[in-house]
Amino acid sequence: MIDKKNWSRVRFGDVVKQIKDKVDPRAAGIKRYVAGEHMKTDDLRIRTWGEVTDDYLGPAFHMRFKPGQVLYGSRRTYLRKVAVPDFEGVCANTTFVLEAKDPKALLPELLPFIMQTESFVQHSIKQSKGSVNPYVNFTDLAWYEFALPPLAEQRRIAEVLQSMLKTIEAIQTALENLSIMKNSLIQERSEKFGRSGFVEFQSIVNRIESGKSPSARPEPAKEGEYGVLKVSAVSDWRFISVENKSIDVSDYMSQFEVKKGDFLATRANADPHSVGRTCIVTETPVGLMLSDKTWRIVFKMNNPYSEIGILAWTKSPPFRSHILKHLSGTDAKNISQSKFLKGPFPACSPEEFNSFANEVITLLSSETAFGMRKIRLRKLFKRYLDEVIGT
Repeated sequence: MIDKKNWSRVRFGDVVKQIKDKVDPRAAGIKRYVAGEHMKTDDLRIRTWGEVTDDYLGPAFHMRFKPGQVLYGSRRTYLRKVAVPDFEGVCANTTFVLEAKDPKALLPELLPFIMQTESFVQHSIKQSKGSVNPYVNFTDLAWYEFALPPLAEQRRIAEVLQSMLKTIEAIQTALENLSIMKNSLIQERSEKFGRSGFVEFQSIVNRIESGKSPSARPEPAKEGEYGVLKVSAVSDWRFISVENKSIDVSDYMSQFEVKKGDFLATRANADPHSVGRTCIVTETPVGLMLSDKTWRIVFKMNNPYSEIGILAWTKSPPFRSHILKHLSGTDAKNISQSKFLKGPFPACSPEEFNSFANEVITLLSSETAFGMRKIRLRKLFKRYLDEVIGT
């Protein structure tokens, strides 16, 4: 338990100021701009940006920011967009540029962490105005109250939080490297398999089952409710059960229920690169059903090939090239079952293919382990954040 008897109760506006440095970015020689899509939920780093000279900027992009200042998305604040740039640029006037009024009262490094606390986020959400695109003004944030420790304690807290974030970043880098290794393995093996030729994918498939799409509400099904999958439920490699729309129990068709172990594929999407995307369901709540844009692929009973290996193969250049080549439709792209089943599959021995699958499994296991470490550390970070500076 942290002793807070020497901490001061302050208002956000007493220690933080909004910077309104309006400029013409081209005249000022500014090269980069940051829009809402460049700021990610619960991520203090700005990893992408736009180039002022390459893109058309509307008149709202005139607020200059400098390295170390804090950017805050004032629209839809439930998205928790707080970021600290390490470069100079401009943003729209709907993104607040903030900094500590007095670094001897509020350590600048602590400010973005204060704005990530649950109490700050909930205050901002409650003060938001409008229904379609809710927003806050700086004056709405200014009267948020929180306990501010002495400067030395602020520095210690900031160092602990920054250390946690560095560890999370290191884990994320490891995950990205594993993904690169996985893609390189698939690329290398697809070239090797190609030298022996291919058979059709349907040679290992028993049948494809397609779902239905009843009338649905936009919000996902809650526990005990029923839902139909969105196309985004079949992510790249992973099944995301929360990507669904709730439906009435009378519209639920149990024959299309998603079950653990199902091999799923997408049939249609506006994004052509999302058509033919595959995953294996590892965990799922009861009450979710396939939509008419998702397939369940059922393999032959005597199929000797690892399903993890098959999953990896559907990400390979030969298979993806086949999918993209046989898409139809104008706005929404789709592929027929017959075209999907004619995709290439390695004409190699099960032993050779399953050796490839085992390498993929090793990489996926490492990804899972690192992913769990990242989740645990994010939870620890959040708990420390809210217990120490969120009250």
